[in-house]
Amino acid sequence: MTKSHSLTADNKPTLFSFDIETVYKSIERWVYDNKRYSKRDLETDANLLRQVAKDFIDVIETGILTDKQLDNFINAIEIGASGIWEPTTTKLQLLSYHFDNAKFRLIELIKTANSQTIERLLNCISDNLTIAELTELFIFTFKSKSKKIRIKTANIALDTRDERLVPLLQKELNEQSDSKIKEAIQFAINNMHQPKGELTF
Repeated sequence: MTKSHSLTADNKPTLFSFDIETVYKSIERWVYDNKRYSKRDLETDANLLRQVAKDFIDVIETGILTDKQLDNFINAIEIGASGIWEPTTTKLQLLSYHFDNAKFRLIELIKTANSQTIERLLNCISDNLTIAELTELFIFTFKSKSKKIRIKTANIALDTRDERLVPLLQKELNEQSDSKIKEAIQFAINNMHQPKGELTF
């Protein structure tokens, strides 16, 4: 019988995983099914996913997130190819609701990492951060040399649906010069009132 693992806490999303054997089998299928057509280092892909899966289950079972486990999540986000870093950012986002060390490490890395890693880590941002933390981070990322990061900042701000961010967005709308960035910011301002997870036109 398949075993599952879960960790619940008030007002926080549940951490959930199937048992390690089931997850490993899923990883094997995803990584190796198309090995004849892939030019990727499939063993590295599989090892990154296995480590993330093992650490996630260990965290759920112990209720503790160690620095080493956190390093493994960050490593998978930094060096993982598509299909690896995306699910890892989802896990890190969930962990940041439950563990302050995950949240604080996330904030620190967004301020210090390279552009590719910052763009990936922005997927971890949600209402698990305070308005002060969100404002501080978005002020920083709106100053990025990367157009992608600045557009993504506007999109992530919209995802939070926190209307307290509108003054910051208005300020950036006036200060940004690129038309695509301004368009993304204006879209965020116009739709911040909509229910979280929904966009209707």
